This record gives sequence, structure tokens and C-alpha cells, in this order.
Amino acid sequence: MRLGFAGISSRKPDHSVIDRDVQRSKSASPNHRHAGSTESIGNDPPLLQQRGWHIDYDCVQVGSGKQAYSNAKEAVKQWKHMDLGWVATNRPVIEVGQATIVMARVLGLLWMRNPLRIVYQGEQKAPVPACAVRAGRRQSKSCKKGLRFDLGQTTLEGHSLAGEERFSVQWCKEDDSVWYEIYAVSRPATLLAIASYPLTRHYQRRFRRESLSAVQAAAGEY
Repeated sequence: MRLGFAGISSRKPDHSVIDRDVQRSKSASPNHRHAGSTESIGNDPPLLQQRGWHIDYDCVQVGSGKQAYSNAKEAVKQWKHMDLGWVATNRPVIEVGQATIVMARVLGLLWMRNPLRIVYQGEQKAPVPACAVRAGRRQSKSCKKGLRFDLGQTTLEGHSLAGEERFSVQWCKEDDSVWYEIYAVSRPATLLAIASYPLTRHYQRRFRRESLSAVQAAAGEY
């Protein structure tokens, strides 16, 4: 297991640094064996639960109707869901195989860079969970007539964590509600990540909270 000090700097990375990271990422492999595991809609893969992965799931209603769905989907395609000031990306084209370099400022002092790869993206007619988690409890009820856009990216060698995340915009045609959902699985991949994992979990919660608000604002006030 790596120490995990690579990709840390005192200044926000400039374009030359990000370009080098993108080039390295082209030949990098996922740093886990479950790439694509978040693409399926439904229950969490039992294998992930058995091997100590942390599973995070949050969603928020961002509005109602076609316009809200289009606005929220476009926000994700433009990476507004990860443009949070203290978090930023290289904003790659939304295509399978593209490298995403995520930059995050931690402790108000340091910038961390972590590489991911888009492993799936697209729109489909499919059942919509319609906020499958409420008050920490899963709900079996779902919307059978739905339209959803999903973007999934997996961690690569050099990332401090191992795992995958899915960002999804969902339109339930039955009640016209539009939702933004975040589903992620992760665990530490370096010694530094293990030592600082409570802090990492804090920043993961903060990211989900602010990402939900960003897409909600982009879709229009609800």
C-alpha cells in the first residue's frame, strides 16, 4: 500500500500540472476490482458490503417537470455539481474513458489531486428510486415510469481512495418530480488515507451536501 503523499501541494494546481495528471491517467488502471459496480440500479452489491466498503447515498428533489430535469442534467454535464470552490475538476468532455482530475482544498491549506475515469454515462428510460433513502432508511417504493441521466466515474491508481461514484438526475413521469442523486462506494487506498479517514469522511459529507445544493440551485429554486 502506498504512503499517499503524491498529489498534494500548497497551491491550487495550474493547467500544466493538471495536463500531466491527465496524461498519466490515460495508462492508469482502476485501483480496485469493482469498476462499473455502481451502474446497476437497485440494492448495493453484497461483495462491497462484505469487504469493508463505505456506501453513501443522498438525494434531493430539485424541481418538477421537463425544464428542471434539463437544467439539472446540463449542470452535471458541465461539472457544476463538483464546482464548489474548495472542490474543482478539469471539466473533461462527458465521454467514457475520459480522465477526471478532482482537486480539493483540505484544512484550508493544502490541495489534493486525485484521478478518476468516466466508466459510464448516458440517458435511459428506467425506474427511478425517487429518493430511495429518507431519514436513513431505504424505501422499496419506486417510480416505474422515469427518465434518468447517469454519470459514473471510478478511482485510478494514484487516488487516495478506492471506489466509484454515480451522479444521477432523475425525472419521475408519474408525479413530474425531478431528483438529483449521489451514490458512492469507497475505502482508503493509502496509509495516509487510513490515518486521516475520519477527516476524509467529514469532507465526503460536506461534498455531498454542497453538491446537492449546487444542482438544486442550477435546476431552479424548488
